[in-house]
Amino acid sequence: MKPKIALLDSGVNERHPHIIENGEIVHGPIIDGTGRLIDDPEPGDLIGHGTCAAAAILDLVPGSSILSMRIFREESHCSFPDLITALQYAIESGV
Repeated sequence: MKPKIALLDSGVNERHPHIIENGEIVHGPIIDGTGRLIDDPEPGDLIGHGTCAAAAILDLVPGSSILSMRIFREESHCSFPDLITALQYAIESGV
């Protein structure tokens, strides 16, 4: 059974060579800054931090499935309601 990991960060660039070779990225919704979920028509990483974190996770747990949820923006911070919403979504998604 493939391990599932929730990554609450700035998003993930799934085209990064390390990501392509080592695991699966499942793009979840964006958390909009007010605790609401928004479908992400163009998933990716705004600042690179989430991609770096995903690569580190895949080094430690190769072949895992990462649920990527963008809660950080260019400012690298999120609100408490955004964090709670993301955690609830991850739990409800079975991660």
